[in-house]
Amino acid sequence: MKSAPPREFVSERDRKWKESLVQDPPNGRVTLVAGQATVYDSRVRDDTNIFITRQSPGGTIDWLTISARTSGVSFNISSNSALDTSVVAWMMLGAAN
Repeated sequence: MKSAPPREFVSERDRKWKESLVQDPPNGRVTLVAGQATVYDSRVRDDTNIFITRQSPGGTIDWLTISARTSGVSFNISSNSALDTSVVAWMMLGAAN
C-alpha cells in the first residue's frame, strides 16, 4: 500500500503570488543596447522563472540569455552579440507581489 506524499506547506503570501501569476504575470519589452538590457522590477526573486523572446530583430542577432538577477531589484538580458539591438519581450513567473 502506497502512502500519500507529504503535504507541502504553502504560506498565504506564496499562495497569493502564485494566483497572481495566472491572472497577471509581470511582463514587458526592452530594446537591447550593445546587446544588453536591464529590466528594473522589484518583483523579481532569485527563483523567478524569466521567459524571453525576440520580438523584432535588430543589428547582428545571436542567442539571448538572462545574464544576471538581483532579487527585489532587476534582471539583465544579454545577447551573445554586442551588435544586437533587438526588441525583446519578457515575462516573469514566480515573481513576488
